[in-house]
Amino acid sequence: ESKLTEHNINEFGRLDKLKKTIDLAKAKAYFERKEATQMTPVKVNIKADKLIRDFILQGGYDIS
Repeated sequence: ESKLTEHNINEFGRLDKLKKTIDLAKAKAYFERKEATQMTPVKVNIKADKLIRDFILQGGYDIS
């Protein structure tokens, strides 16, 4: 019901707070397993940000 869009997804800093809770070691393992390649921490952060944004904007989906 909050009518989230790409432009207001971080209203009140909520997205930033959520991203701070990411376990980067687990995210790195997930993306490396999924893409079968080594990733730098910067790339992991970029991919995690995109995944979270897409997940929220699409109303959730199975990421396994």
